[in-house]
Amino acid sequence: MGMTCPDYRVRLPLLVLALAMLCACQPAPESEYRAAEGLLARGRTDLAQAKLERLAADCPEFASANLLLGKLHLSRGNFPEAERRLAAGLAGRTGDFDHWIALARARLALEQYPPALEALDCAQAVARGPLEPLMARRWIAETSRLAQLNREMAEVALRFGRFADHVAALDVFAAAAFERFDADLVALINLHLAMIESFTRLNLPTRVESAWNQVFRLNNRRIQELEARLRARPDDLSRRMELASAHLSAAKRWAVVRKNQEKMEEHLLRADPLLSSIIALATETPSLRARAAEGAVSLYLMRNRLDDAELWITKAIEWDAQKPEYRYTRAQIEEQRGRPEAALASMQAYLAEASPTASADAWLFWARLLRGAGRVEEALAAADQAVARASEEFQPRLVRIQLLLSAGRTGPARQAIVELARRDLDPPEMKQLHELQQLLLKLEAVPPPP
Repeated sequence: MGMTCPDYRVRLPLLVLALAMLCACQPAPESEYRAAEGLLARGRTDLAQAKLERLAADCPEFASANLLLGKLHLSRGNFPEAERRLAAGLAGRTGDFDHWIALARARLALEQYPPALEALDCAQAVARGPLEPLMARRWIAETSRLAQLNREMAEVALRFGRFADHVAALDVFAAAAFERFDADLVALINLHLAMIESFTRLNLPTRVESAWNQVFRLNNRRIQELEARLRARPDDLSRRMELASAHLSAAKRWAVVRKNQEKMEEHLLRADPLLSSIIALATETPSLRARAAEGAVSLYLMRNRLDDAELWITKAIEWDAQKPEYRYTRAQIEEQRGRPEAALASMQAYLAEASPTASADAWLFWARLLRGAGRVEEALAAADQAVARASEEFQPRLVRIQLLLSAGRTGPARQAIVELARRDLDPPEMKQLHELQQLLLKLEAVPPPP
């Protein structure tokens, strides 16, 4: 599958041979190729494919036929044939950036990571203009990450694959075996979620869909396993909590990923009585009771019942005052309910306890609340905290630049824009940064007040 980039030096005998083969093609390959393009433009894909296949067979040196066939198969999700055609069309040729990227996409879909990296090296070699080199570097970085994730996935599958197809028999194992299997199912789900993140950045929708299918399948298997464990010990409230949490995770994924409200509600209906029973029975275990209340918050947020969600987050704070994250959740609910002053108070209470460990997202939320209250300098300080916690991420730096511009501090804003522009950004990120550059230019063009 591997290939090296050609040195692109044309040898006369090969050129003569190629010309001879092209002359032997009847009718002229260019006219046949244009006819195939016309068929594709009119939506007659099958006829175009047949014409291109004949052209590729009759005139193997006419690379354009294989390259277009490869892209056609790639769009249809036929990755093995796409890889074969694109590799044949690029063999010994420079190709262009889009063709090498298409070959890399086919190989990524086949999980052929080293050959995909070879194709991306060639894409980088022919990249032109301001965007293509950045795109090539991003693809190379994400493909390297996927290769590492794939090795981890293979190790997990090798260790636990012997259990993977025997879910029905798992209830005969001891509790320790169940615990071990549970942990590894979660690890498998998390690995697939990490791969989804990379496939999304690389615009590989078929691979994203395939990975999501695996997540849903693993989630169902985990629910079956947790149900079996609960049947073995029906009075175990911690096992009820695990099962309720699995249903809540499944409900959220059905709602967000599949946009399927019916499936979401199906899982919420199964989580609801589990949470209610824990809240009713765990009177001697307030932390578990608070976890169930937190689950109820998630349930009501998915049902868009903000009043009930706020009621239960207040209960969670009452039952477990040692968990400041509950105040962060309450602040988010209060903000959604149009009560910014209450949200500010809750968030201030949260940060008073948890500022050293607060996430970048929490600091960005705090910055947004402060900006809405007109406290721009404090919002800038909060954005600085977010950048410090996620220095490699785009969004915290973007928000900080927006706040600098809001405060009229064009000098620091320009410096921050220059620093961010040096990074490898996605096209959507570059567009957002360009919009801020235009705003900066407008602000700098306005004369200062007398």
